[in-house]
Amino acid sequence: MKRSKQAKSVDLIAPVAIDDLVPSGSSVSIERPECIVQDPHAIELAVRKRLSKEKGIRFMELVVRRMPDGICLDGVVHTDGNCPDVAKVVREIAKVDRVVNHLLVLPNAEKECYSDEDWASSIE
Repeated sequence: MKRSKQAKSVDLIAPVAIDDLVPSGSSVSIERPECIVQDPHAIELAVRKRLSKEKGIRFMELVVRRMPDGICLDGVVHTDGNCPDVAKVVREIAKVDRVVNHLLVLPNAEKECYSDEDWASSIE
């Protein structure tokens, strides 16, 4: 008994470009998360910009780091004694609940100090 060979019918898949994540005939869609679409450092830049505009404080150094559950602030700030609630400002801008504040707060100097001797005489 001889078996007849029958050709199997094969559904051909339309060719797809390698960089085409979703073929045109597909019902699947890919959406990019918001954090990828915007600048990855947008929050840090917005915090720095807003804090630099606050009245009564002057940053000598400011580092803003994003953490998984909030924002961390490091740096040195001079204040005239009327310092705003920096953590509250950061919470509003970054839309986070946790702000780790590692800022060193110093009073504004009467004058700029150019040497250790000038600085020592200004605190006596």
